[in-house]
Amino acid sequence: MKFIDSAKEDKVEEVSLRMNEHLIKNVYMVGYSLTAADPYFFAMLAAHWTTLSDETKETMPNLYRWLNAIQHTFWARVQSLGLVCTHPKHVKKPLTEAQLQQLKRMEEVREVMRQKRAEVDAMLSEQKKPEPVKAKPEKKQ
Repeated sequence: MKFIDSAKEDKVEEVSLRMNEHLIKNVYMVGYSLTAADPYFFAMLAAHWTTLSDETKETMPNLYRWLNAIQHTFWARVQSLGLVCTHPKHVKKPLTEAQLQQLKRMEEVREVMRQKRAEVDAMLSEQKKPEPVKAKPEKKQ
């Protein structure tokens, strides 16, 4: 694995690109199962991932897939270290003023619908419920 030498030299961007290439044919760093190499490289790259531009992240889909898989495998530890990796498509951006107004209108409509539903439920509960029809016992012959 050539990227191990690059990792030792702190060329993290180069390591990221090489790992992305490596992960085209591999699910994990060593084949198709989790090994000690996976959390090692995750710890090295997770903090770096946040410094990459969105354009750069989008050029490394295999690396993102792997980072996402590893972070969910070790989720509790990853959260405690603050190493959560996100993809630009999954980052929640602040809402625009128009979106905020639309959400407000939607909430107002929901409130009106809740009130109407309560009124209908009240009217239905006031109506006399029909008596259940009792079946006549069959006569024995």
